[in-house]
Amino acid sequence: MTRGANRKTRGPGRRLLEIGKDLLIAALVLVNLTLAIMCLPSKTLTQTKWLASALRPFAGLFGLNEAELTYTAPATGSAFIGAAQPIAVTLSTEAGRQSAQYDFAALDTLYGQYGGLLAQALESAETPQACTESAFYAALRGPGAAFCFPGTISPAVLGAWLNVRAPEGADAQWYLLALNGETVELYLLGGSCYRAQTALSAETLAAELSAAVPDGSFFAFESDAAPYSALDPLSLISASSAAVCTGLGTNPCDARFISALATQIGINPYGDARFVGNDGTTSFTETGLHLRVSAQGRIDLQILQSDDRFQSASADALGRIEAARSLLSRLTGDSYGEARVYLQSYSEDGQSAVCTFGYYLSGVEIAPRGGGIEIRFDGTQITRASVLYRRFTLDLQPAALLPATQGAACLPRGGTLRLLYAENAGGELAVGWQTN
Repeated sequence: MTRGANRKTRGPGRRLLEIGKDLLIAALVLVNLTLAIMCLPSKTLTQTKWLASALRPFAGLFGLNEAELTYTAPATGSAFIGAAQPIAVTLSTEAGRQSAQYDFAALDTLYGQYGGLLAQALESAETPQACTESAFYAALRGPGAAFCFPGTISPAVLGAWLNVRAPEGADAQWYLLALNGETVELYLLGGSCYRAQTALSAETLAAELSAAVPDGSFFAFESDAAPYSALDPLSLISASSAAVCTGLGTNPCDARFISALATQIGINPYGDARFVGNDGTTSFTETGLHLRVSAQGRIDLQILQSDDRFQSASADALGRIEAARSLLSRLTGDSYGEARVYLQSYSEDGQSAVCTFGYYLSGVEIAPRGGGIEIRFDGTQITRASVLYRRFTLDLQPAALLPATQGAACLPRGGTLRLLYAENAGGELAVGWQTN
C-alpha cells in the first residue's frame, strides 16, 4: 500500500514537471522567433503582406508602432505607372540634397526606397490642418523627403494607390515628410498648405535618409544668387538635366489597330457602322456609341446613353480616376513605347468631372501637339474620351540644351524652370526649358 501511494503522489508531480518543460520550450521558441523577426530589414516587414498583418497587433514587442508595420507594395515603376509615380523626388540631409528628376530609372530607385515611408505616413496621419507656406518651406529646407506629382491629387487617392487608407484632405502636388524632433510631420502643398502629425518615427526616416548621397541639387528658394533667386521657389535645379536625350514620336493608329480598338469597346469593325472619310478619319456608329479615329491618331469616343461598360464604381475622385485609367488602358493597351502616361489633373463641377493625362519621357513632360488626353464624366457615367495616341522612344542622342543658369535667365520673374519636350510634324522630339 505504501509503494502504491508513493507512486500515486509522484504521478501529478511528474506531469507538472513535463508541463513546465513544455512551457519553457515554447517560451524559448517565442524568444528566438521574436529575435529573428527583429533582425529582419524593415522593408521585409512592410512589404510582406501576411507578415505585416500578423505582426501589427504585437508591434510594441518589436519596438515599432502599428504605422511602421503597415503593408505597402514595393513602389516600383512598373507597379505605379500612371498612378502614384512622382516626377521629382528630393531628399534633404545635413550634408546636402539628393534629387531625382528627368530620369525614370533614378525616380524609380528613390521612390522604391522612400515610397513605403510615404505610405506609412499617409495611413497614420491625423486630420491635416492649415499652415503657412513659410512653414512648408522651412520644413523643406530641413531634413526630410519630398515627392512632387504631375498634378494635384488628394491624400485619399494617393493613399489608395499606395494600398493604405489616408485621411481626407486638400489636393496637393507636393507631399513632404519632415523630421521634427522625435516625430515626422506630413506637409501637403497645392493651392493651400496643410500639415499633419504622423505616427512614423523620426528614427525610421532618419535611418533611411542616412543613405542619401548629396548631388549638388537645390531649390530656387535655397539660392540667394541670380538668376535662380528670381524663379518660382520650387524650381528644382539638378545636374540630371544634362543627360536628357532627344526622341521620336509615332502614330500607332493604323487600320489593324483601329479594327482591334472597335472590337475592344464592343463595335463590329467590319459591319455597316464603319465609314472612312476623305481626310482619313475612320468612324463607327452603333447604338449609344460613336467612335472616330483621325489620321493623326486622335481617338474620340462618345457614349451617348447610359452604359454599364463605361461607368465608375462611385462618383468620388478615386472611383472616377480609376475608371478613366481603366478606359484609357482599353483604348491604348498601355502601349506608349518608352513613355509613361500620368494623371495631370482631376476637376469636378457638380455632377460633371474631367480627368486629364499627359505623356512623359525620361520624366520630362511632352507638350501635346493637337491636344492631350481627356476623359469626361456625368455622375458615374463616362460621356466622352478624347485621346491623342502616340508612342515615343529615345534616340540616345544628347539634347543640345542650354545650361540651367542660362535657361533660368531667360525666364520671367517667378517662372518655373523645367524641361519640356516638343514634337514637330515629323515626330521628332526637341527638348528645352519652358519659357512661358
